[in-house]
Amino acid sequence: MTRTSRRSFLKTMGAAAAVPGVPQAGHVALAVEKRPRRSSFAPGMELKKLSENLYLLEDTCNVYLVRAGNHGLIIDFGSGKILDYLSGLGITQVDWIL
Repeated sequence: MTRTSRRSFLKTMGAAAAVPGVPQAGHVALAVEKRPRRSSFAPGMELKKLSENLYLLEDTCNVYLVRAGNHGLIIDFGSGKILDYLSGLGITQVDWIL
C-alpha cells in the first residue's frame, strides 16, 4: 500500500486549487467577495405573550417562560436577557430552568 500525501492526492484529483496559498500552473485565481460578518448578536427586545401564562423571548435561542402566579419556569435560558422581564410580570421566584 502506497501512502499519498493530501496535497498530492488533491493534485491528482484536479482539486489543487483547494490548497490555500499554493499557486498552480494553468489555474486562474478568482477574486472572492467577502461578506461582512455580524459582529455581535442583538437579542430581541420584545417579550411575546403566547397565551395567558406562556411567553417567548427570541434570544440566542427561543426562550420560553411559563408563569404560575409569582413563580416561573424558564425553558432554554439563552443569554439571560429573560431575567430583565421577570419583575415586570410579577415573578419573584424562578423554580426551574430547563
